[in-house]
Amino acid sequence: MATPFRLTKGVEMADSPEDVIVEFEKAALTNDFSALADLYEEDALLVMATMEVLARGRDEIKATWEGMSAMGQFLALDIESREIVQEGNLAVAHLVATVRLQPPDSAETTLIPVRATEVMRRGDDGRWRYLIDHS
Repeated sequence: MATPFRLTKGVEMADSPEDVIVEFEKAALTNDFSALADLYEEDALLVMATMEVLARGRDEIKATWEGMSAMGQFLALDIESREIVQEGNLAVAHLVATVRLQPPDSAETTLIPVRATEVMRRGDDGRWRYLIDHS
């Protein structure tokens, strides 16, 4: 079993598929929903089947993350594994992690297990973004 690790690196932009999740955590920690939305292609798809979420495009994705912030303050994304396969300007990642939230009405931290498949693409600007984010 892989050893869990914490993300601590901060980046200005996602220069690699690995950096997309780092930038995601950085934006989530500060409730920067515009920065979260910018991690997605203009016509990207965000799917969270267990929460009945289907958002297409940056505006819907931004609104989804804003709405989900009512669940509590994002504290951390503890990644157990994230395997990435890259071919040219496309990459696919399989993520197993735990999200830690501080609910607004509780002193106890909520742990949310996450299994996700991420499809990322490097744009003409050299920046990697989600094309599909499915968990």
